[in-house]
Amino acid sequence: MKARDIFGVGVRLGGLVLIVFGLIDLVDVLIRLAGLPLESPRPTSTVALAAFIYAFVGLLVFASAGVITSIAYGRPHPSA
Repeated sequence: MKARDIFGVGVRLGGLVLIVFGLIDLVDVLIRLAGLPLESPRPTSTVALAAFIYAFVGLLVFASAGVITSIAYGRPHPSA
């Protein structure tokens, strides 16, 4: 594996981590809406907004990992 490939895998993993954070916050919102006790200083609207932002940015990063890698490393050389 070249450094470019490792960077691309890292970008995809970063996107997946953001998606997982969004899912965790979504579960938090569902627990709150179900009426189960949850001790958290954050309001439900803030958690819902964070879930949307994490998931959206995670999907964008994951889907555009190739573009991000091309910006970071330039286009691959034809002989590579």
